[in-house]
Amino acid sequence: MSSKRLLAQALVLAFILITAAAASAQSLRLGTWKTAQIIQPFFYQQFLPDASKAQVFTFTNPADQKTALLAGSLDICGTTLAILQKAAPNMELAWSMDENFVAQTRALGQRMQALGVILQQPDYNKLFDLSFVRKVKQKLAP
Repeated sequence: MSSKRLLAQALVLAFILITAAAASAQSLRLGTWKTAQIIQPFFYQQFLPDASKAQVFTFTNPADQKTALLAGSLDICGTTLAILQKAAPNMELAWSMDENFVAQTRALGQRMQALGVILQQPDYNKLFDLSFVRKVKQKLAP
């Protein structure tokens, strides 16, 4: 297995763990900027399980938000659309996410659950939407 593929699976697994922690947690701590463009976290509550509560913390600069995330004071944070648009030219598909990738991630999740590292696994069919990757590959194909 290539190092890029292993890194991609590790990142996906990190997302799975955060999602699983959020699903079982009583409170999900969200960080966002004090701007109109970053209003989404204020609507996350409607998508959480009934037993969970979203706490939104606002920040005036990204450095404070990053510090809070790295210190463990936040579970998740976001950024503005303008920053994503500026970063988009530097983004690329660095791995091939396909059915094999999903199968390997599922096997890794099963092993982690068997070892007691995670309590439950996500619905992999809902977690991975390969249609996006297929569309990007098709668009980028020569």
